Amino acid sequence: MIGWRVFCHSVLLLIWNRNAAASIFWPMIATTFVVTLLIYARPAEDLVYGSTGWIWFGLTIWLTEVFVSIWVAIAWHRYILLEEEGSLLPSFYGRPFLEYFGAFLLVGLASGMLGLLVVVAVSLLFAFLGPSLYFFLQESFIPLPAFFVMFWITSRLSPVFPAVALGQKTTLTEAWRTTSKVPSSILMILPLFYLLNFAFGYGIGVVVVPVSSFLGSLITAAAQCIWAMIGISILTSIYGVVVEGREV
Repeated sequence: MIGWRVFCHSVLLLIWNRNAAASIFWPMIATTFVVTLLIYARPAEDLVYGSTGWIWFGLTIWLTEVFVSIWVAIAWHRYILLEEEGSLLPSFYGRPFLEYFGAFLLVGLASGMLGLLVVVAVSLLFAFLGPSLYFFLQESFIPLPAFFVMFWITSRLSPVFPAVALGQKTTLTEAWRTTSKVPSSILMILPLFYLLNFAFGYGIGVVVVPVSSFLGSLITAAAQCIWAMIGISILTSIYGVVVEGREV
């Protein structure tokens, strides 16, 4: 139940502090919709997978979204955990930003490598069970264990993100040790949250996109912003409960 309480508390933080949330997250919201419009308006021939234009365009979009997401995430962590008020633009902290980005890369690398190992192991298992079963399940089942492993690892290491946002010295080993004593229900929040996010996005693709691809893109962008805000709030709540011992 504590995992459910942490999730609800994370959502309520955004509702209770909706004015602050709007002033902090608006750069991310604006960036998401601008990127959506740029992708929709870009000629299809420029987005051919593997082309030079596609690679540079995708890299630019990714770096921009990562930059803005980390910027507002740090501001939200500091607002909730330190009650630090902002202004029209969220405050930018250079050193915490670089450390946050470094932690983002390290956690992504660690979870990605373990996820890849799980994909290989599950693929080999189903290959031994029989070709027909392997080809039937490879598209639907094989990614799920890797998905849960990746976000489980992210949950175990998640305290490092608010910590560096607050300017505290920490390591991935310390974050892992900190979460080793907490209920597993807390650490299952991120895997279940992102699985729900994936299901919601898939539902939009099935229901809305066939009617209007443009409308589907806008709804997807709005949902992406909401899920990102909740995800950042979840990281904040996990840190508050696990590291600072706050009640939810």
